[in-house]
Amino acid sequence: MRIVIADDESLVRISLTSMIVEMEGAWELAGEATNGAELLELIRREKPDIVLVDIRMPLLNGLQAMEKGSIISPNTYWIIVSGYSDFSYVQEALKRGAVDYLLKPVSPQDLEEALIKSSQEKQKRQLLLGKRFENELVSLVHGLTDVHMLPDDSMIPHVRFQIVMIYNDGSHCDVGKMVGRSPYLDKLRCSMDAYSASGVYGVFILMPMGGAAFITAWNQADHCRSNTLVQQLLTNLKEAVHQDGNNRIAITAIFSEECENCNVLLERLDELQAWGPLRAVNGINCCSSAAELAKLSSKEGVEELAAILLRLNQCYKEKDYMTYAKTVIDLERWSHKHEESCLSTLKSAICDFIHVGLDCKLDHTQTFSHWKDGLSRHGEQLLSSGEGIGCSLVDMSIAYIEQKYMQDISITQVAQELNVTPNYLSTLFRKKTGTTFIKYVTHIRMLKSKELLALPNAQVQKVSEQMGYLSTRHFTKLFKEHTGCYPSDYRKQLLQQETQTKEQIKSY
Repeated sequence: MRIVIADDESLVRISLTSMIVEMEGAWELAGEATNGAELLELIRREKPDIVLVDIRMPLLNGLQAMEKGSIISPNTYWIIVSGYSDFSYVQEALKRGAVDYLLKPVSPQDLEEALIKSSQEKQKRQLLLGKRFENELVSLVHGLTDVHMLPDDSMIPHVRFQIVMIYNDGSHCDVGKMVGRSPYLDKLRCSMDAYSASGVYGVFILMPMGGAAFITAWNQADHCRSNTLVQQLLTNLKEAVHQDGNNRIAITAIFSEECENCNVLLERLDELQAWGPLRAVNGINCCSSAAELAKLSSKEGVEELAAILLRLNQCYKEKDYMTYAKTVIDLERWSHKHEESCLSTLKSAICDFIHVGLDCKLDHTQTFSHWKDGLSRHGEQLLSSGEGIGCSLVDMSIAYIEQKYMQDISITQVAQELNVTPNYLSTLFRKKTGTTFIKYVTHIRMLKSKELLALPNAQVQKVSEQMGYLSTRHFTKLFKEHTGCYPSDYRKQLLQQETQTKEQIKSY
């Protein structure tokens, strides 16, 4: 916590400084002021966490400086240190938001208790602001709101951003659902509270095209100090990526450049998601910059190759032998169209990706033709085990629903994708899940609807359209059948909770 001392008596400033220096705790002296005007300039420059201020000072008294300083730095907490015990002064100070009122001469114990109290109040407020910031950012990223619809007091228009896209790859079918979950990344999440208390926010957002975006944000007005914390946070993230990756699950991170506003943030997110598949040819279990991948994407055939490798990985995880075999042929055709010598430097990274994603070892010194034979033999294991047929149809149907639930899908459409009859798939689906295909689709849509309605500025009509319902009335009926209340009532309940949160924030 950074502290500013404002008092026109040098002995008082020296005394307070001496007591703070001798205290245990993360207290840092950011500066001293001898009058109200100096104090305002110091606040404008330093944005301190806490100000110790005398009431009687030249130019501007403590209460006047406090009133103007709170506008300059709303997140600064104030402690009055005065020789006047008149209750009217105390009352006025508390009315203007002072956390405490200390009488001179101040004892070390009283001063430390006041500082700790201010620190705790600030941390509580920052955590509440951080939660609100997260909700607004998620809503913005998923397109449920835009910058012009944000509340007037939103922090989003006033912060800078940096993005890290995180991807998990592995041969197990559930790895894709574990994006961003690991002992080290979980530890990083827990540490975010400490960063939030310092005005630096980190938000994990699952992205519709796969992967998770870890977005850090900090106030533009306090760029230098906040940027130091951000770099420390990103260093911790890099360590998490390196420590948690192994030969069964790979964690790969792609770092963006700094984004000066939320419009640039959304543009960078689109770019990073487009470049995400390039990890298959650039390297996994590592951290890469957006600039590296932008350069790599300019090479002829690289993006097509990366898409083929990701599709091969997905088919193997889903035990879809038919599509797997077709994708191996696509890989062979790709190799016939492009000179291997141009991409020889990528082959080692490709072998690593195939090893982790398919549990298949290839020799990076061999040609793509040799790889084709090895991949074909590896895929035949799906047939010999019987796992690639029948038993995975329901899992594949569910995966299709979770990917396409926002569209007008039917069991006939899914059956065509899986090359089976609708009646066969319908019977198998009900036997395995205990419910019909259409009821399962509706259930998924209602769960997703509740998530969207929980976001700020969500509109029932817009959520209805996103869930694939052309009729808002029909959507409302289904929502009530599944949840017991109308979407509008559900929103009102959430808004009441949000209002309570805002009131809690204002009370700090």
